[in-house]
Amino acid sequence: LGQMPNDANLLQFRSLVYFRKGDYQRSALDAYEAVKYGAIWNTATINDLYANPEFYKRELRLLRLDEATDQSVAFLSAYHHLVAGELNRGRQSLQHVIAFKPDDQISVALINLIDTRQGKNTTDQLAKASR
Repeated sequence: LGQMPNDANLLQFRSLVYFRKGDYQRSALDAYEAVKYGAIWNTATINDLYANPEFYKRELRLLRLDEATDQSVAFLSAYHHLVAGELNRGRQSLQHVIAFKPDDQISVALINLIDTRQGKNTTDQLAKASR
């Protein structure tokens, strides 16, 4: 990241490391930057990184419990719901972000993409369109 600070994949990987450690603030910062610079990972990528995909789903459920308390955690929750292909949950989490910070252009853009593409495209296509 020192040499390629705008690399979305590197940012997402570091975000995932922070996520696993329970450092949601730092994880959210990297996820937010990753969305600005490139495509969001998909479920297949996460499944390749986790030996047991059910463990990721359990972590995501734990993250949901914290999302209402903080803008960063709400964005992180939205990001992971989009990765997991849960567009409705992702949209709900993004609405929490906008409640904290109405002028968050990334979150507003992601909601608009979800609204225009829901049911028509995969998460991969949604992520590509967010660039």
